[in-house]
Amino acid sequence: LYGGKKMNKKFKTMWEIVEIPVYIMIFWSILSAALSAMKFIDIKIQSIIGWLIIIGAYGYIGYSSMSKKSDVVNAAKTGAFAGLIVGFVGAIIGIIVYYTMPEIFLQAIEDAIENGAPRELVETITHIMIYVGLIIQPIISAIIGAIISALGSLFNRK
Repeated sequence: LYGGKKMNKKFKTMWEIVEIPVYIMIFWSILSAALSAMKFIDIKIQSIIGWLIIIGAYGYIGYSSMSKKSDVVNAAKTGAFAGLIVGFVGAIIGIIVYYTMPEIFLQAIEDAIENGAPRELVETITHIMIYVGLIIQPIISAIIGAIISALGSLFNRK
């Protein structure tokens, strides 16, 4: 491996910073899926709670990165690292939910069909996009993680 022990130390330091926020965001992904299936909380409120968790978690990552004598760029990289993990796990959770709780997706599919979209096309696109999410979701989460972590790091500048 390039960098050897230095890379392992850098990874360990990064993981120490992101571990708890990553677990919190993954827990929220699972809880959110369950709440959606039970229709326990309105989707708008659920989205607001989700964004507050995301902003708090990535902000914490950025703030904590600066505590480790880092800079804004490294805080952004650490947030992107967390985003890749959370995005990939979230995509897998999405696939599991798609097959175990399809009722979550049924309303969106029915809405599209009511608006004139052919049923087979909507169902096919939904099925394909669930798997495309394995690529797109980690990238989007990494971008969001990098931006919010960079902003969070600015609160801990010395």
